[in-house]
Amino acid sequence: MKDILQDVVAKTHSLGFLSLVKVNSEADATTIESMAEDRSVILNSTTHNPVAEFNGTFGMPNLDKLALHLKNPEYQKDAKIDEVVASFQSQLEEKNEELTKIRDSKRVFADRSEETGAIAKWGKELMYAHMAGVMLGNKSLDQTDYGKSIIEKAGISYATSAPNIATEVSSQIEKEILSELRLAQAFREVQFNSQAQVLPIQTDTNLAAFQSGAATTPTLENKTQVAANTYQPSQVVLKAYRLISSTLMDNHIDEEVLINLSLIHI
Repeated sequence: MKDILQDVVAKTHSLGFLSLVKVNSEADATTIESMAEDRSVILNSTTHNPVAEFNGTFGMPNLDKLALHLKNPEYQKDAKIDEVVASFQSQLEEKNEELTKIRDSKRVFADRSEETGAIAKWGKELMYAHMAGVMLGNKSLDQTDYGKSIIEKAGISYATSAPNIATEVSSQIEKEILSELRLAQAFREVQFNSQAQVLPIQTDTNLAAFQSGAATTPTLENKTQVAANTYQPSQVVLKAYRLISSTLMDNHIDEEVLINLSLIHI
């Protein structure tokens, strides 16, 4: 399994612009897909042989963290756990003073920006926290362990920033959906300002024709929309609807697993 994961990381995360992958493994083939955030690179690959250790379809986000785990000395071949623990203990003793300051300051993060900027900076993590809360039974973002940790790291107050967080989460979800679109360019988009939008429709006054000189002066005479000198165009009403789906899962599922599942559900 370690060799397989190292190979996946080497072919994706090591390129510098692929931070997550989608794996689909079946009895006869295993495929791996990924895409850069700016959609400049799309990866579609198939392993030479099916990977028995991979089962079904799942996402692998945070490839940077996975790469670090794979490099940890305790995961190396023939590693001796006592020697590894002793090495870590020595490093902790060297960093004891720094760790004490961090603990006493209640984990103050030096690079905190203004609250609005912080929300945008942590937008994707806030989206994952929101999705986890929804899957845990419509809990608010600050009611999950993951959500609390993101709020603390971002240095924001959920009580005062809830509306801005909701806006950012909605924006992030829309970005994730747009990044997966394949046929969007084949359709015309109409910007809606409300749930229903009325389009006034009037047929052409004259048929289009090739000619030289000025256009023929149009007239509204003898048109069904004109009666008693009153112009009454036809109307086409466009209505917006939500696309909603549901997924069932075990009540006892671990919260950390939900964070990884959020990418697949989006």
